[in-house]
Amino acid sequence: MLIQIIFKINYYLKILRIIIATIIHTIKANIGLKKHGESIYYENARKWSAELMDIAGIKLEVFGRSNIDKNETYIFVSNHSDLFDIPILHCAIENDFRIIYKKELEKVPIFGKGLERSPYIGVVRENPQKAMKSVENAIKSAGEGRSVLVFPEGTRTKTGAVGQFKRGGFMIAARAGKPVVPVAVKGTYGISTSSKFAIKGADVKVMIGEPIYQSSHNSQEEKKLMIEVKERIEKMLLKL
Repeated sequence: MLIQIIFKINYYLKILRIIIATIIHTIKANIGLKKHGESIYYENARKWSAELMDIAGIKLEVFGRSNIDKNETYIFVSNHSDLFDIPILHCAIENDFRIIYKKELEKVPIFGKGLERSPYIGVVRENPQKAMKSVENAIKSAGEGRSVLVFPEGTRTKTGAVGQFKRGGFMIAARAGKPVVPVAVKGTYGISTSSKFAIKGADVKVMIGEPIYQSSHNSQEEKKLMIEVKERIEKMLLKL
């Protein structure tokens, strides 16, 4: 019984530290965004990410950074297993990138308001017209030289295996004329969802693949690209 109480106290302390860190960095990021522009926002986002990983006890090892150019624009496509994938990828990928996030996250107090004002792109998945508008915003961002991070499964895997990919991210890549970079994340499954009162530490590995350049842009090629990227991510996961 005592062990369970200590376990719960430790869990709630971690949650409290995460909330405090998120509030502080959200405020700093939005002040910085207003005064200094997007580069300061991304810099602060990485600091927030590193702090969350430290709180959770996550150790990160990254492979393949030499495959990409920090000054180039890419559509990063990653598998998705846990909420901590987002801070982990902020630390793993050195390029500044925009995330496509669920619009309902803007309802979260303080954090949601900061997210709404951020450079990131909110999507309403239940409304096809609004969802397409988000895709258009992402295409515009990529066209203006800003990389975009996409989780093509649409949600976190419930089994640990890579789920079915949706087409949106590949449409962005094709229409923006930007290369796609497959990204494999291993070790995050269950960090925050393994049990009700646990945020467990983990040894996480991220592999950044070689960019895939496209010669043509049509729906058939987008589907081929989607299949190829999924296969590459699954192969990369096996190597990690």
